[in-house]
Amino acid sequence: MTSFHQILSTTRHDLKLVLDGFIDEKILLEAIALLERGVATTLIIRSDNEERLHDDVFLFNKCLIFIKKGGELYLHDHPAQNIAISDYKHALRWSDATEDHITDENQAAGVHQRLRTFQDLLKKSGPFLEDEDDINIHFTITDDIILKGDEVTLSWQVKHASTVIIEGLGEVGATGSKKLRPGADTIFKIGAYNTAQSRLKTVCVKVYDDIHINYDLSFANLRTKQFSSLVKEENYPHVFGVAGGNIVKLNWQVKDSNVVNVLPFGITGGSGEHEFVPVGNMEIIIEAQILHRIFRRRIQLLVFPIPLFTEKLATVKPQHELQLKATDIHDIIAQVKNRQQAYSQSLRVLKEQEIKKYQALVSQIWKITFDKSDNKINLDEVNRSVFERLKRYYSNKPGITEVIDSIKSYYGKS
Repeated sequence: MTSFHQILSTTRHDLKLVLDGFIDEKILLEAIALLERGVATTLIIRSDNEERLHDDVFLFNKCLIFIKKGGELYLHDHPAQNIAISDYKHALRWSDATEDHITDENQAAGVHQRLRTFQDLLKKSGPFLEDEDDINIHFTITDDIILKGDEVTLSWQVKHASTVIIEGLGEVGATGSKKLRPGADTIFKIGAYNTAQSRLKTVCVKVYDDIHINYDLSFANLRTKQFSSLVKEENYPHVFGVAGGNIVKLNWQVKDSNVVNVLPFGITGGSGEHEFVPVGNMEIIIEAQILHRIFRRRIQLLVFPIPLFTEKLATVKPQHELQLKATDIHDIIAQVKNRQQAYSQSLRVLKEQEIKKYQALVSQIWKITFDKSDNKINLDEVNRSVFERLKRYYSNKPGITEVIDSIKSYYGKS
């Protein structure tokens, strides 16, 4: 368990402190030491400390040193609690000065709740020993929680200071703004200085790579009653299906948030489980508030059967109508063989007829073209005569290729 004085010693950038009791010298000295190390320190104390400080010159002087070195000191009528917030990420609260019942918080939601409490108390508090010419800093950021890659705007307005420095930006003017894209949780610190005093102030932005809303959706086996997860990496993101009548179980856990709503069931809580029987397609929403922003995880649950394909299904005949008799198969094979034999015989007959016609034609050509004067062949005359004769002979008759194609076409259709 972290103690109050341990948290003071480990703070590096910013300390916010509320004390519902009388302030003592030790706390003031530790706060002054923090300022000397460059830690912005804001202290809210109970208002009845004011009379005591005016009566104790030594303690009053320590308060002046605290303010001149850059600290902010405020009075509140009745804080009713003790709070210490270190670097925006660690918080302590306790009910009395003895720290007997101290609560140590380091989760973002708990720390943020303490920060909101501190800001509410600060709005109802008044500054202690503030002069008109004291340095005044107004330092803001547009959003204190973002997703990685988001843009924020840092704005500042400083009065009564000769030098203004922002860590990471260097020396800047008294008034200005800067757009930034922080890649990680960042505390922005501004320091303002003049010859009489200094003042330190911070703002913080928390950066999330992603909001982790973890869940599992499972269904119960109708026979074994054992649950099996539907969530797999290869599934379409956050879309699942179950058969009608199945029991479905939803488990969820959300990091850094205790303000979680699970719709449409109306269940709350940062983690839990819920069993239900879906009656139709539905959308489940896990809604988580992290700091002041709301993030949602939407889950689609489809209930089968869905009448998508019933009209497109083919009509299947009874199995006995699809079975052929063995005699039918043998008949088909015999018919194919017979057609093949007839086809081959037709080709042989056609070939023999064409050969005979060609031989008769050649014999006739020789008789016509023979030169009886010198018993020699006139080759030019033979060529011309052959060409003309062939042309007349086959002009109105189909060629062998066409005949073969015709036979193929016939047997292919029958």
